[in-house]
Amino acid sequence: MSTVREKSIKERTFHVTTTIKGCIKCKEGHTLSRCSEFIKMQPLERGFYVKNNNVCFNCLTPGHSAMECRVVQSCRVCNRRHHSLLHLPRRVTTSEHKEPNQPSVSTESNVEEVKVNTMIASHHISEHRVALLATALVIVKSEEGHATVLKALVDKGSQACFISEKAAQILKLRRYPTNKIVTGMESMKVAVKQQVHIQVNSRWESDFSLPVRAYIMSKPLTTHIPETKITRINKWSHLSGLNLADPDYSTSGTIDLLLGVKEYATMLQEGLIKGPPGTPCAQNTSLGWIIFGEISMKSDINENTSIVMHQQIETDSEQDINMQDFLKRIWKINTISSRTLSKEEQQCEEIYEKTHKRDKTGRYIVKLPFKNEVHKSIEGDAKTIAMNRLLQLERRFNKDPHLKKNTQTL
Repeated sequence: MSTVREKSIKERTFHVTTTIKGCIKCKEGHTLSRCSEFIKMQPLERGFYVKNNNVCFNCLTPGHSAMECRVVQSCRVCNRRHHSLLHLPRRVTTSEHKEPNQPSVSTESNVEEVKVNTMIASHHISEHRVALLATALVIVKSEEGHATVLKALVDKGSQACFISEKAAQILKLRRYPTNKIVTGMESMKVAVKQQVHIQVNSRWESDFSLPVRAYIMSKPLTTHIPETKITRINKWSHLSGLNLADPDYSTSGTIDLLLGVKEYATMLQEGLIKGPPGTPCAQNTSLGWIIFGEISMKSDINENTSIVMHQQIETDSEQDINMQDFLKRIWKINTISSRTLSKEEQQCEEIYEKTHKRDKTGRYIVKLPFKNEVHKSIEGDAKTIAMNRLLQLERRFNKDPHLKKNTQTL
């Protein structure tokens, strides 16, 4: 009988909350690593500028040092702990310009052009704009029939669904064991051990029912969405009269359910309404009209927070690529501690060193360690006792042929 081997999958979640302040050099809406004025400078001048302005040598972001930087990526030329734009060619004399306590910069033998690929978020938020993410109020039912209304984030950039621990307890969901790894930005990993099966129903379409497999997260799925209460929604005339999936989309609330791209494609319907610049869009779905987009609003806050959600599922081939990283993490955790070997362990080491060899096929052969001392029975000579019991059993069989026949049958 043939069997089908299921491919094991590993969940990866990327959830990042970033603070965008703009370029500290030209005050434009980009990072320092993408600043044309900064790129035109010589590497040595960039290093002095970064040091004098208290900017991280690794990620070119102010507010922390390279020792405290949590960004995994380093120099693409020498893989040392500094940004690629700060990489210096080898044997460049810097003693005349070097300042005390300046972080060391790696070098190479030849001067070469460095191509820097900077990873940025999928959207940028200026000082007076807020990103509005699509949310919906849905009716969630368990396998036992328990139901409640949850606020869900509709994220078409996710390949999996997640539910909060709080919601799982409210619904008294039946939990199924699983073994997944949720990986976030900066290589933070969280093990997911449980999954649930739920049914998502619409508040507007009674015949719409969506079965969902969700993973339970012990920590909050996101921050409150939106970050602050949105005003002036009564001036968005293009949204009037719509059956909104989340009537309270302008009020900050907790997200207890995250629906991925598969669920988004299932609930999607025809109908997209775009408003004037600075107003959100509306997309028709089976859950109602979801509201999303970048909106303009008055705010005295100098910094704005953006939330980027993305999740991907790795196949077996992708897991093989990450096996090197997995082994490195194991080596870092399982440090070898020196200890004194016992007498028996020392004997085993000696037997291995004296007897191990390798045959023509490449297999290793080693003599098994045995204890030399004779183990005696607590009742005396074990061989004599065994022989007496055997003779006693033969005499019993001679007296009772029926017992002998039954024993032989067994």
